[in-house]
Amino acid sequence: MLKLFKTLLLVMVGIGPISFAQTRYIGKSQELQEQIDRLEALHSSAFLNWNSFAKPYTIQNIAPFLTNLDSSYQNADAIDKYSIEKISNAYLVIPSKYDPKRSFLKSFYKNQYNGFVYNEPNIIQLAINPLLNFQVGSEKNKLSGTLVNTRGIAVNGIIVNKIAFYAAFCDNQENPFSYVDNLASKQQAFPGVDYYSKRLVNQYDYLTAQTYIQFPLVKKYIQAQIGYGKQFWGYGQRSLYLSDYGASAPYLQLHSQFKKFSYDNLYMELTPQYTRGGGDKALGHKYASFHHLSMQLHSKLEVGVFEAIVFGRTNHYEWSYLNPLILLRQAERSQGSPDNALMGFDFKWKAIQGAQVYGQVLLDEFNIKEITQSNGWWGNKYGFQLGLKAYNLFKIPHLDAQIEYNQVRPFTYARDSVSNYTHYNQALAHPLGAGFRECMGILRYQWHKKWSCSVQQVLYAKGVDTGSSNFGNNIFSAYSSRVQDYGFQTIAGVKSKGAYTNIHIAYECIPNLYIEAGYIQRTLSYQASHLLDEKTSAVYSGIRWNMARRTVDF
Repeated sequence: MLKLFKTLLLVMVGIGPISFAQTRYIGKSQELQEQIDRLEALHSSAFLNWNSFAKPYTIQNIAPFLTNLDSSYQNADAIDKYSIEKISNAYLVIPSKYDPKRSFLKSFYKNQYNGFVYNEPNIIQLAINPLLNFQVGSEKNKLSGTLVNTRGIAVNGIIVNKIAFYAAFCDNQENPFSYVDNLASKQQAFPGVDYYSKRLVNQYDYLTAQTYIQFPLVKKYIQAQIGYGKQFWGYGQRSLYLSDYGASAPYLQLHSQFKKFSYDNLYMELTPQYTRGGGDKALGHKYASFHHLSMQLHSKLEVGVFEAIVFGRTNHYEWSYLNPLILLRQAERSQGSPDNALMGFDFKWKAIQGAQVYGQVLLDEFNIKEITQSNGWWGNKYGFQLGLKAYNLFKIPHLDAQIEYNQVRPFTYARDSVSNYTHYNQALAHPLGAGFRECMGILRYQWHKKWSCSVQQVLYAKGVDTGSSNFGNNIFSAYSSRVQDYGFQTIAGVKSKGAYTNIHIAYECIPNLYIEAGYIQRTLSYQASHLLDEKTSAVYSGIRWNMARRTVDF
């Protein structure tokens, strides 16, 4: 696969100019992403032919948004104008009206958004920024405090107006909340991380990286991106397709935009589930291909079709899945159906000004006859999502809300130890895996361009497999070991109930430098006496610079 990436790079570099340089990674959970969603909802008429499904945004995808910032800027209030200025500078697209003021660190910060900027017209545009996330906390009934200590650097830019690049590297030490430590022990994976070392009982040490290089293939219509990082496909807080919850992975992505049509091809190299221990060793690889086609049927309605294949053989690439146009399910059947095939449908409807309804339907496997008989057949493997985003709630400026419901039946995403829908012992999609119902609410309020707060509440019910009994709740268990063929409800096995609350407040000292504090409460109870309930209550505070908040919100 690496040879293929290198070949494509050599062949495609230098084909056609690009209009905008996507230089900074904007992930789903960052404040900039929330501000982009807000501007799109409130100024929907200005963002025709722009698709916000695949994140992080590619150059071609974000270009229409940046083009239409002018019309939004004229009608925006002071807080939204500040958001527009930050978005423009994050992409190194700085029109004269958005020219930033000089920062107090004038030796490095020529403006208040980028630490170091080098600009050689038509040759290279470069920005270097520090990365910092230092957070301390105190958890009830936990002897030692919690800690997140992340330091790093990000380099981003564009070469000869054609090739955009981004590279971020961080060194991390973390003493997490007790429930995160328990989760890491059960899954043999630290959330959001690939390789890690556990120094002491509750102390983790790991490195993180996010890199890519992006270039045009066919003028402004098709862009290619080769990198190492995370992807998020969807419009909600969760995704049933592809989430940034897990570890980073090498990938090749093609993004095509033809007026109202948007098409994404993603090819990834993943790590199958494995058992930690035994010293250093080479881990195997598996591969996956993803397609998504979306169309803007109306100025207020977008619909999409999704398909994915996770290979069922380690260290083996099936070249038929490299075809960007073929139906992956047909290619998989032509190989004898050895792999894990999924498909789905999604939509986003701008119901009224300032409100969006969105959803996903995921189909892993199903039989219409079995569904109509309502007999709980194990092979009816599917899930769905429905959500609502509302802005300026009750006509209060910058009071925004989001409600989302997710449900996935048992055995969804599972197949065997190789082709299950996982990477590095973590779920590729929803972090709860399968066999659950989840309801989530988020309330955000920003009363000043520097001050913001939020409250997040997550409630869920999930089935739990115990001992050797496989009720389809653990996506790492092969579905061939199921306890029965019929009688499976959404919640099967031992029932558990979880609740997660996060109250957060932040002050932005200078652009992207936050001083923050918050309170977390999490409970997890089981309807079985031999399983211990979990309860976490903790406060935290810290400082964060050019980084997203690190949360494990389930």
